[in-house]
Amino acid sequence: MSDNKNEEIEQAELPVIPRFLTAESIEELRNNIVKIIVEQKKYLQNNYGAKDLCKELGVQPRYVSAVIRIALKTNYSGLINSHRIAMACDYLMDAQYARLTMEEIGLLVGYESRQAFYLAFKKIQKMSPRRYQETRRTKGIVDNEK
Repeated sequence: MSDNKNEEIEQAELPVIPRFLTAESIEELRNNIVKIIVEQKKYLQNNYGAKDLCKELGVQPRYVSAVIRIALKTNYSGLINSHRIAMACDYLMDAQYARLTMEEIGLLVGYESRQAFYLAFKKIQKMSPRRYQETRRTKGIVDNEK
């Protein structure tokens, strides 16, 4: 009976894959999502939503949502925000963008407002953009070569 409980625990830890998706379809859709969102940098468009992605892929929202959850271990907003904040971090550390305000950097990476940018940044980096910039600069981590 203890073997059965261990088996149940192990199965509970695995992500639930909807029966309408196969391993191949998950991989193919994941690659297409990454191609559109990351390689084409759609995450920079503040008006590009999950519905736009589904329309571009020609796939129902439940499929896209399931694949993002299963293969990328996040949701649509998390996917978009992680790439936006990574780019914002690059801008914050690049001397070429030193004159920009935090609001301008937020707009560059796809946020419609300073508040939305700060909320997403704090959620991912656990500090404000200004604090991130100051912390990195005091440690001498600035990209002056770009």
